[in-house]
Amino acid sequence: MVNPTFCRMLGYSEEELSKKDVAEIIHPEDLIRDRLLMNRLRAGEIPSCQMEKRFFSKDGHIVWTLLNATFFRSPSGEPLHFIAQVQDITERKKMEAALQMSESMLRAIVDSARDAIFVKNIDLKYTLVNQFLVDLFEMPVSEIIGKSDGDLFGSSTADNIGEVDRQVLQGVTIEEEMKKPIRGVTRIFHTSRCLSRTKKAASWDCVGSPGMLRIGNGSRDSCSSLIKWKPSEPLPGASLMISTIFSWASRDIRLS
Repeated sequence: MVNPTFCRMLGYSEEELSKKDVAEIIHPEDLIRDRLLMNRLRAGEIPSCQMEKRFFSKDGHIVWTLLNATFFRSPSGEPLHFIAQVQDITERKKMEAALQMSESMLRAIVDSARDAIFVKNIDLKYTLVNQFLVDLFEMPVSEIIGKSDGDLFGSSTADNIGEVDRQVLQGVTIEEEMKKPIRGVTRIFHTSRCLSRTKKAASWDCVGSPGMLRIGNGSRDSCSSLIKWKPSEPLPGASLMISTIFSWASRDIRLS
């Protein structure tokens, strides 16, 4: 027995769907897992199960669903009826795929850059670094992610960096020239940092701070020692980072 909502979800009439073998409408990659779970349900090994499951609609496109299933049993425990509640999550899966593509594009841009690019969370700990930064610090990613500037560079350097970071978390985008000790050698960098936000209802929540380090040679002519500006419109997540990185990369900052 199927209800009208499930029929509409797949584009069949109740009569058409009732004549279909279940294997005809389930994606073949989901069939084996589906049968294993159903066998466990029938045997009473698990009381219920939840899974993401793909069905084929009448016109042939894939409908992603979230399925909750259980067996209705007799007083003696014998399975009598299989009961399933199916929710259409196709739009959610499309959004997840788009987000994954956006994140993949961000990673490709970040890792191909010839500048050190990083993202810190609101606790000022590194959550993303690109390959150039990893090579520059000569540290594995595992020793950078989750660490603060104090962990990596010591308290005196971290105090100076932290003061600027706190301004960034207030919404100020900052470009400056700064010094960082790398492997015992003080290096001069031109840095750009901004705020990343995520949209929640009518407000924007701060999620962290992306930044870029460009190796300099100490010339004050190469850029101003401290430039501050506030963007008029905050952009969310990966979109902000991609647009910011493109903006930084397109600038002709001469390090002479």
